[in-house]
Parts: sequence; structure tokens; C-alpha cells
Amino acid sequence: MKLVLEAVKNNDLNAVVVHPTFMIGPYDSRPSSGEMILGVYKRKIPGYTLGGKNFVPVKDVAVGIANAIQMGKKGECYILGGENLTYYEAFNKMAAVLEVKPPRLKLPSDLVITLGWINSVMAKIFRYKPGLTYQLARLATGNHYYSSKKAIVELAFPQTPIENAIKECKEWFEQNGYLKK
Repeated sequence: MKLVLEAVKNNDLNAVVVHPTFMIGPYDSRPSSGEMILGVYKRKIPGYTLGGKNFVPVKDVAVGIANAIQMGKKGECYILGGENLTYYEAFNKMAAVLEVKPPRLKLPSDLVITLGWINSVMAKIFRYKPGLTYQLARLATGNHYYSSKKAIVELAFPQTPIENAIKECKEWFEQNGYLKK
């Protein structure tokens, strides 16, 4: 990002920068962010941390990127985000759409971070991929909230309810065999 903004300033590059937050939606074939939805569906998430983040429908991000190309101001940065939700709120929204029970156990931050650290050390020793790493634990216990007001005003960035994106993600996962318990 710094290189792009420097090139805008020093070399007259015509560019804008977009910063999507945590995207939810269909076509998540790896899956990446959809892993959280699968975890709620398959009841592999034992509880929620006290942290939270900004969740955005991936289709809104696509519109935001296209609009940034057409409407963005040269050299500007835009946050493409949706709803700021605690993990408790996010898991409840996911569970409602998925028609499953949400995680109910409130997990203390210190415990989650300690478990993440232990998992990371053990994974290095025994060469496996842990479900919870130290880095993930730190992210899960922090608050990562953002405002997209600038993108809403300057890019006509849509604000679709996150439940719509969860539903589309669920439908795509169903069609592609990801929701087998």
C-alpha cells in the first residue's frame, strides 16, 4: 500500500487503495472466512471470545472495488466494511441462518491466548496444523471494528445485511458438499 501511495504522489500514478474487512459470501472454495461458518454449523467452535470484528458481504466488496475504479479519488484509501459485531453476535447470526445452536460458552481471553500459544508450540514440535494458533487467539480476543462511512459516501458502497451473505455462503456450501456433518 505504501508503495502505491508513494507512486501516486511521486510518479503521478492514478490509483486508489481499498481495504476490505472480514468477507463472508459464496464461492469460498478453500474455505477461508467461510471456515467460521462451517465451524458454527459443525459445532466445532466451543465458545466465543470477548473480541469482535467487522464483517462484510463479499458481493458488497466487489461493488466497492468496481466503484472505487470509477468513483474513487486518486490517492485515497477506502475501508470496505459492513457490520461491527462481537463474536457472540456474529455466531448468533450465523447460527440463526444455519438453523443450528450457537456457541454459548464465554471463553476468557487469557485462556484463549494461552491455549493458542501452547498449540503453536506443539504444532512446531509435532508438525501439525493447529485449529487455534497464538496469532489467531490474539486476533480472536481483540476488537477489530472499522467505519466505512467514507466509502459509503464517496463510492456509493452498499451495506447489505450480513445475514444475506451468510445465507448465500450456506447455499453455496450446500451445493458444493461442504455441509455434510
